[in-house]
Amino acid sequence: TAWPGTALSFSLVGEDRAEATLQHLASDMISASWGARLLSTQSDLYDPLHYNNGAVWPFMTGFVSWGQYRYRRPWAGFPLLRALHGLTFDFSLGRHPENLSGAYYQTMDATVPHQFFATSMLVTSLARGLLGWEPNAPAREATLAPQPPPSWGSLAVEKLRVGASKLTMLQTWGSESARVTLTVQGPPVELTFVQSIPLGARDIRIEGNVERGGGHLESGLHDQTYRLTFTLAEESPADLAFSWRGGLAPEPPELPLTPGAKSGGLRILDFRMEGNDWVLLLEGDGGHVHDLTLFGQKVRTTEGQMPSRAGTDGSMVFPVEFPSGAGRVKKTVRFQPVG
Repeated sequence: TAWPGTALSFSLVGEDRAEATLQHLASDMISASWGARLLSTQSDLYDPLHYNNGAVWPFMTGFVSWGQYRYRRPWAGFPLLRALHGLTFDFSLGRHPENLSGAYYQTMDATVPHQFFATSMLVTSLARGLLGWEPNAPAREATLAPQPPPSWGSLAVEKLRVGASKLTMLQTWGSESARVTLTVQGPPVELTFVQSIPLGARDIRIEGNVERGGGHLESGLHDQTYRLTFTLAEESPADLAFSWRGGLAPEPPELPLTPGAKSGGLRILDFRMEGNDWVLLLEGDGGHVHDLTLFGQKVRTTEGQMPSRAGTDGSMVFPVEFPSGAGRVKKTVRFQPVG
């Protein structure tokens, strides 16, 4: 079931148990191309037209997306956020339906055509998930931990509210660097900023106009983060520059979203390092080839496969062939540095 996504959204599950659950939630058996089914397609009780036993709820989709971001799995959270965004335009402009079929990207006949708390989850998974925005107005504190897709290259956010204060952030990045400018209008805010750094990156450095000593580097399962806490005031905006060498980050897959279509496409279920190798657990359609996009240092598969395309922005596209068979198939792919 998708319901554990609610607890995961609030970090109520230990990392080991969370990882196993989040991999399950990222799979197509729960996360269709257009959102989270309430019940897995593997259940004997699954019915794609049943309200509680297989329909896709945008409301629950938002929790699952937010939960994936909470445990720093943006490549699994962003496809669901994109699906919620698509609902704004694909059926009735500005309206999010209560639920959709679990088998086809189509609203169900017996459904509320515009449900407020379904619509609200687009905002919640964007602000709380992708932006990692956690304001505490009474204490005049906030945390900002953005996890945007690598391909964006930049992210600008305005009017993030903390009581009477409004924050603005401009973040830009390349394959081995990032720059962040933060300003505030109104009373000072004690801000914790979290910069994502690719998994396996080394020689990490930070420069900026905030006080040194308050920041530290943390190593996680799926990326590294530099966490810095400082007072942000109108007269002292923050300008931070990060640099590193190497590292790798996957781009969130873009799933097909045409009304009436069946669910399919690539899923990233897990991404971590084992020794000097980056290891991805993928899921795709049996007998199909799906493109996997990575950003960072030059890599090849441990079997010697090189990317079919490489961009000047550090992107690399690897065609991944999934074994023949009906339905969905899982595959583990390992990458190692070139040279």
